[in-house]
Amino acid sequence: MTLTLYVSNHCPACEKVKDFMNSQEIEFKSVNIDTDDIPVNGAFLIVPALYVEDKLQCYGYQIIDYFEKRA
Repeated sequence: MTLTLYVSNHCPACEKVKDFMNSQEIEFKSVNIDTDDIPVNGAFLIVPALYVEDKLQCYGYQIIDYFEKRA
């Protein structure tokens, strides 16, 4: 299962979610929408956003709830 976490610079929620996922040893790819070369095609992006197999699962602090419910 491929997990991708989209984040941006100066985003406290992004840092909290990344720290949580790292502390739980959850393997994920982090993509920074401010610095990484990603096509957004004019899409409106909310960060942090968790994608599982290229499908949006949740965003914001809901990401922590997503994993806590599965623990």
